[in-house]
Amino acid sequence: HPAIMIRVFVLWAVAEVALSACSHDEHFIRPVRAHGSQNRSRRLASTAPIRLTFDAHRLESYTPETREYISLLINDAQSKIETLLEVAPVSGPLRVPRNCSSYWISGALEGQCRTASEDNICGEVKDIPASHLSSLTVYQSVGLKEEIEGGSGVPNTDLLIYVTFEKGKCRSNTLAYALACHLDESDRPMVGAINFCPDTMGPRITDRTRLSEDKAVALHELMHVLGFSRNLFSFFRDEQGHPRTPRCPSAAGCSDDDRPGDPPLDPYTGAYVVSDTTMAVSTRLGREVRFLATPTVRGVARAYFDCAQLPGAELEDGGLGEATSGSHWEKRSFFTELMTGSPATGFREVLSEFTLALLADSGWYKVVTPSSSSSSSAPPFKFGRGRGCSFVDVNCATSTTSAAASALPDPYCRPPVASSAA
Repeated sequence: HPAIMIRVFVLWAVAEVALSACSHDEHFIRPVRAHGSQNRSRRLASTAPIRLTFDAHRLESYTPETREYISLLINDAQSKIETLLEVAPVSGPLRVPRNCSSYWISGALEGQCRTASEDNICGEVKDIPASHLSSLTVYQSVGLKEEIEGGSGVPNTDLLIYVTFEKGKCRSNTLAYALACHLDESDRPMVGAINFCPDTMGPRITDRTRLSEDKAVALHELMHVLGFSRNLFSFFRDEQGHPRTPRCPSAAGCSDDDRPGDPPLDPYTGAYVVSDTTMAVSTRLGREVRFLATPTVRGVARAYFDCAQLPGAELEDGGLGEATSGSHWEKRSFFTELMTGSPATGFREVLSEFTLALLADSGWYKVVTPSSSSSSSAPPFKFGRGRGCSFVDVNCATSTTSAAASALPDPYCRPPVASSAA
């Protein structure tokens, strides 16, 4: 009998960092997963320092000044992450999976590619070099197939990131945005993209007075590629390598539109469902609040804030779009943390134990904590430390315009107010 095919649309999760007030958009689309990932256990075994490769071929048409400045930013982020994270290394050259636009979903060819996509893109890169692409077998029918030859790949690489400097999806106050495009067989991001926005970053490149802030922007965006994204939480794995969120076709809520091995899609939002052991929902300040509730994150949150009943670390629910909401820490509670949705003006942003715990709980990384004497160690995160459960239940950091009014480690807080906006 003829097999049935289903078209799979490649979707990206775009997370942005803004100049001031949160102004972000996220498009919940499916990252491309390695064939055969599905539901099997993929426990993190032997590890080695992660090897990052940044491809900036799209910057060749820009001025040397622009290329040099962006190189400064990404090189700084690269050095930090390669010191902090280990992964199960990629064997041989990394190849970017070719996109398949439709798959056979029944019969002898179930799960095989039916039609190759003409587009192999990642972020603003619409022309992924042919040398980067993998081979692909396309089956027109049983016994009739086409072999599309792959390139040589990218050597010594565990994560490939395309870097661009284009208008793209930039909003008026967006500095940069990032996304993961392809996941490996354990669902770890293996290909991603970071785009810096010309209208907002251009003047900063010229005057160079905000280099340290812009380095934080690059590191922030790299964290989104690595896993700090609402669209990637659904793919996290536990200590044994099992998916934290059940996968189709056996998970509750799966439909014919869900690819086997993927979490089910929420029919109302179009986003992937996230298990309640990964993201918990509670009521705080009279509104529904989401917490990243994985074991290490929950333990860090309870110890840090000295609040034994915290479900986890609160996620942002504000901003003008989905790229801020759910893909950053709550600004009210994590004012100076690197992974809030907008900069803490006048303060140095800190990559804290919260974000490192999130990466560890993804199941993809071994976090190597630097010693206090290490050159890669950052100043400790202090905002709200030890302030108790009342701290996460009141409206803090309601005004961030007067840096002089706040002396860390005591946060700039006001008594509870009627408004619950972050």
